[in-house]
Amino acid sequence: MDTNTISIYNKDSDKLIKQYESRTFEQVHEHARPHLPSAPGTVLEIGAGSGRDAAWFASQGYTVVAVEPASDLRRKAQDLHPSPSITWIEDSLPELQQTVAAGRTFDLVWISAVWMHLPTPQRKESLRNIGPLIKVGGRLMISLRHGPPPEGRKVYEVSAEELLRDGEELGLWSLCVQKAEDTYSRDDVWWQTVVLEKPSV
Repeated sequence: MDTNTISIYNKDSDKLIKQYESRTFEQVHEHARPHLPSAPGTVLEIGAGSGRDAAWFASQGYTVVAVEPASDLRRKAQDLHPSPSITWIEDSLPELQQTVAAGRTFDLVWISAVWMHLPTPQRKESLRNIGPLIKVGGRLMISLRHGPPPEGRKVYEVSAEELLRDGEELGLWSLCVQKAEDTYSRDDVWWQTVVLEKPSV
């Protein structure tokens, strides 16, 4: 991820935490819940932000590895959501060097509101690095933000079609694509959630 974008997340960490924590996991991701693997299980969240989603997964019985490249945001998230079920890592897409080096695999890789910060070549590299982290039968969920960029943060156009195509090339099968309105009632912003699965055969 672009270092300037990471620095902005650090600078605006207090404001962003207040924004993220003003909505519950259920309010933002209710449409995705039917596609989650059963608990207990293992979750890798990439771009964990305020820790809201990681904390929800932990509360449901999952063991979570939460990846967040913005150090100020990560420290505040750890303080806000202390849990023995969450392990925090400073790492970032596309390389995920620390995460890959750990050699773990997960039932679910969860990426919310991150993909639009990656240009096309980095999105493909990210998928190549994420694929081996998914257990056989495991799932990858990525939310795609559509609309004008937030102030000061670099974003790129994303599409479900591109993600499905790149995922298929890596052996990840499409389960569903769901459209959702913006939880913060921004008229010019809307979302898609793409669910991919690593098949057992």
